Amino acid sequence: MEPMMQAQRAQNPLFLRDAELERSLALLTLLQLELEAAIDQTLGRQQLEPADAQVLAQIDQAAAGGEPATAAELATFLGWTKQRMSRRLLTLVGQGLIERRPSPTDRRKQEVLPTSLGSHQVAAFKSLQKRHLRRIFRRAGAADVAGFQNVLAVAAQHAGRARQAALPAGTFWPTLPRLGSADGAAPRAAPSAEARVAAGETLFGDER
Repeated sequence: MEPMMQAQRAQNPLFLRDAELERSLALLTLLQLELEAAIDQTLGRQQLEPADAQVLAQIDQAAAGGEPATAAELATFLGWTKQRMSRRLLTLVGQGLIERRPSPTDRRKQEVLPTSLGSHQVAAFKSLQKRHLRRIFRRAGAADVAGFQNVLAVAAQHAGRARQAALPAGTFWPTLPRLGSADGAAPRAAPSAEARVAAGETLFGDER
């Protein structure tokens, strides 16, 4: 190993070493698969794919914020090609989940909005995924959940700057919900995720 590389590795904290980064990538992949699995049956009944749920949720969030998105804005935000976005929107229109209408400020553009059925479907997806996360968060405990959210917030901020810069000023951009439970109570502390893994438990339990 070259001296410079050895020096860089020596300066890296443990959580920045390759093994830890690869472990984090694997865990993020598992979490994404778990969240998709939580809505898999609902998607199947609607003949939809996970990508459909993803774009439908963004359409619903943009409309709820009073700034309906265009197909081009959605494609930029999600990092999709215009062709892929067009196919997914056609599917959602065919299912009666979204509709298009001319922009009131620029008749050359078409806004994409959820129908009442589409908004209901988004709420159903979120309910299933929140139930799944609630089980995981309860097992992990308040401190680990806060750390997890902090890491995701930093990642979202870093990725978001580049994507937002590609959009015209004043166009759709999602915002994070305010934190805090409805009753203001902090979640009950629990053994850390690392302690549970060390004790032989899996990260994603099958408790209901």
